Amino acid sequence: MIRTLRARVVLTYIGVVTVSVVAAFLVYNLAFSGPETRRYEREAKAALHAAVQLYERVQPADEDVFWEGIARTRGAALRLYEADGAYREYGEAVGMEEAVVSTGDIAAILDGREPTLEADPACGCELAVGTRLSGGGAGTVLVMFPRPIEGDYSVLVILGVVLAAGSGLFLFVSGRLVGPIRSMTAAATRMSEGDLRIRLPDTRSKDELGDLSRAFNHMAGQLERQDRMRQQFVANVSHELQSPLTSIRGFASMLRSPGIPEADRDRALRAIHEESGRLSKLSGHLLMLATLDAGHCPFDPQPVRVDEQVRRSMLLLEPLWSAKEIEVACDLPALAAAGNHALLEQLWVNLLGNAIKYTPAKGRIAVTGTSVADEISITVADTGIGIDPADLERIFERFYKADQARSRNVEGSGLGLSIAKQIILLHQGRIEASSVPGSGSAFTVHLPAARRPAGASFPAERGVAR
Repeated sequence: MIRTLRARVVLTYIGVVTVSVVAAFLVYNLAFSGPETRRYEREAKAALHAAVQLYERVQPADEDVFWEGIARTRGAALRLYEADGAYREYGEAVGMEEAVVSTGDIAAILDGREPTLEADPACGCELAVGTRLSGGGAGTVLVMFPRPIEGDYSVLVILGVVLAAGSGLFLFVSGRLVGPIRSMTAAATRMSEGDLRIRLPDTRSKDELGDLSRAFNHMAGQLERQDRMRQQFVANVSHELQSPLTSIRGFASMLRSPGIPEADRDRALRAIHEESGRLSKLSGHLLMLATLDAGHCPFDPQPVRVDEQVRRSMLLLEPLWSAKEIEVACDLPALAAAGNHALLEQLWVNLLGNAIKYTPAKGRIAVTGTSVADEISITVADTGIGIDPADLERIFERFYKADQARSRNVEGSGLGLSIAKQIILLHQGRIEASSVPGSGSAFTVHLPAARRPAGASFPAERGVAR
């Protein structure tokens, strides 16, 4: 069994070329062998008649010398047959000791006919032509045995040499072709063992192997980046869990102290309650991310009135933005998206909550929406602290916080935008972020629009007045 790609390629090349040569030879024989034989016979008869005409004009005194000269000139064997089958032989007569022309053929030629003569294979000839020799007497027949038709086997020899040389050259070239694949195999093996820093040598080749090599390096880079993100994610989760657990442990130890004042007891209980809520929220976010990543979240797209969902989310978050005296404006036409009701509601809560969190007191949040063709767009803009341009590309990473000031002054796990992006990707949409540091940020969500049946309208969201 052939185990290497190189051997398969080389043997396939040799097999294809060999079959092609054999097929060409067979086609040549079938297509050209008959016509070639007929042409050869016509030429032999023409040469025979020319010799007879020359004999009749010259009327040589010594016939044996004349016919021997004709035979040598034509490179053929000649026989002068008498009616009784006796003959005289001239020229190349090697292997022609046996009688190769029947008496019946001689009689037919003497009668003025020129039948096709079947030479005896023992004579080594493929063809014999004869004619009546009138100048030599009424009973003389001249038969010519031309040289056998020799196949042009030199072409086959040349093809064989080309095949051998081409096979050797292809064997060398195949090594160059298979070399990059072997390198990729070795690199993939090292990658499977955990070495994500492996890269293939840089190649400027523009062929498929060059494209594959560049794609492999790109894949390796992405895997290394994801591995770093995974390690960072684990570190961030550990940090986020450690902080509330440390607080809970400290306040629990305080509660165990004898004679603790009532005010300190209440403060410790409130802190434990807040930190446990923080842990519960964090675990909920992690569970949702895990569900979204694994694709286990049930997703049956249905028409959803997202404009009314946004209004309801704003009402749910009213205690937060009212406490900061934030002005909230909502200018949304009737918009319907094809998606999951619960997930889209979580999306608006996350985006609006994020805007409220980073907008200072007496700021402003505006929600606008548009519908174009088969897509709807909703923008949540705020007048918050803004995001540095260098951080815009990373704000959707898990646990990422743009700067230390945001981390210290604003509570949060850094998972809200990550969850929002995963929900949007699940709906085959996209999200865009823009910001001016110190002036605010804007997040625009693009979702596929729900198709409305002819003559029908989308139902309103429950619990939301039109």
